Amino acid sequence: MIHLQAHRLQPWVADEYVWFMKGLGVGVRDVLEKVREYMLHSKSVLMAEERDDAIRSLEIISSEELPLSKFNDKLILTMAVKNKFPIATFDMRLRKQVPEKGLIVLPQEL
Repeated sequence: MIHLQAHRLQPWVADEYVWFMKGLGVGVRDVLEKVREYMLHSKSVLMAEERDDAIRSLEIISSEELPLSKFNDKLILTMAVKNKFPIATFDMRLRKQVPEKGLIVLPQEL
């Protein structure tokens, strides 16, 4: 079952959804079910990163002198900024960066 408020959501980036459910100890089959629900929902948009997204993310990592392990977070931010989408994440480090980019972080409170 889709979240009861899903129909009211604007587009958002939820790249870490699988990792979040893994952290909760949700089994693979249940994760698959939930991901299918979201991906098949009429408001879902699946975006592939483009060459410029990866390059921009690496430029940010280089300029901020970060380890390459931060690539995924920077890629998420880069794509969200480009598309002006909120980011849904429970990762506290990523959550702190979202408002700095002028984006909304979901959920708004933890």
